[in-house]
Amino acid sequence: MLAPLTLALLFFGTSQQLCVVVSLIVAGLLYEWHRFRPPLVRVDLALSICLGWLLVISHCMGRADWLPALLTGGLAIFLGVATWRFSPENRVLDRTGFLVFGQIYCTMPLVLFLQIHAMPHGPSLLGMLLLIVWGTDIGAYFAGRAFGKKKLAPQLSPGKTWAGFYGGLAFGTLAGWLAATLLLATYKPWHILLLGLILSLVGQWGDLAESMVKRESNVKDSGSLIPGHGGLLDRLDSLLLATPVLNLCLFGVDLIGN
Repeated sequence: MLAPLTLALLFFGTSQQLCVVVSLIVAGLLYEWHRFRPPLVRVDLALSICLGWLLVISHCMGRADWLPALLTGGLAIFLGVATWRFSPENRVLDRTGFLVFGQIYCTMPLVLFLQIHAMPHGPSLLGMLLLIVWGTDIGAYFAGRAFGKKKLAPQLSPGKTWAGFYGGLAFGTLAGWLAATLLLATYKPWHILLLGLILSLVGQWGDLAESMVKRESNVKDSGSLIPGHGGLLDRLDSLLLATPVLNLCLFGVDLIGN
């Protein structure tokens, strides 16, 4: 149900509607990230969400030039708060570093998502990205169940297998090729296949990276917002790494093209 709604928003929604949805998602992601390091400090969470919203809103207002100043200014505030709390008995750098990393990890990929949406063919590019990510998840699930024996990364995610990895790679690449054939006919087929392969690979890497954070935090799911599917971070972990890589690939194509 969420997939058709997401695609409908991408292709038929207004930029303002997309910004509102992205702002809510950013708040949810940051809330789950802060819960990884208990106790939940409401002041830290409020600062973090306000900074995340400022980053999203500045892009939506067409002021992407504000992003570096807002991001570095916000991170300086985090450092200032940590300095104020420090004492020999209260070491703060580990927690502060974790929160600062989470701020970038949970916010900037979604700002880049909005940036891609505003590009020519942006909705089609994002539609292709989502189909690659979803195709990778589906392929990994069924290939893992049918053929999975050898574990991929047992210390991070005991359920993942090499068969699932290869199945996800094949399915994700195929989904990307099909999506691009329907939506992005101007791209060369081998470019799309290569892009699909890269994004599927990075998406699975993002999944493992989030598993690492959960293992270190001793939690099974990032949240319980989506019954049976965990939290927002559990559902968007692949996208949080694949979106910046798609952005880099588009920059690369632009540079080569020029």
